[in-house]
Amino acid sequence: MRVKSPRVVVVKSSAALYLFDGTTLVRKYPIRSGSEQPIVQLEHNNRRTPVGRFQIVAKKSNSPYFRFLGLDYPDIATMLYGVHYGFISPGEARAIERAHDGRACPSWLTALGGAIGLHGGGEQLVTTAGCIALADEHIAEVFDVLRIGDPVEILP
Repeated sequence: MRVKSPRVVVVKSSAALYLFDGTTLVRKYPIRSGSEQPIVQLEHNNRRTPVGRFQIVAKKSNSPYFRFLGLDYPDIATMLYGVHYGFISPGEARAIERAHDGRACPSWLTALGGAIGLHGGGEQLVTTAGCIALADEHIAEVFDVLRIGDPVEILP
């Protein structure tokens, strides 16, 4: 599949991932996601899928979940929330901000959580630990299309 300007929109309430080429819908895939509780993840292993605008910052073809496309979560909005409410230190916040400024992967080891991404194995899962899971054949298609830096928007 050839896609010149790929972008992804995930709608958790519809359990769907939409792959676009610019503004043209290319494919719709069923997904599994994490808990439907509050929007901000805010801690490791709470099984919540964050919402927001992210970018692909990691591609792993040999993931335990077949393929993995890592997102730049925590994002700046979550980082600011985390500092305001004392979940992370100012130093951790600066490191997250520097990662975003450099279009790099922020630390996935803060109290805000991390290692959020798109991955396979969705046909065996009812829910995830916060990621977006697709069937292996679907993540293979998405994996081949998406590049580092491509946008992924996750909506409630």
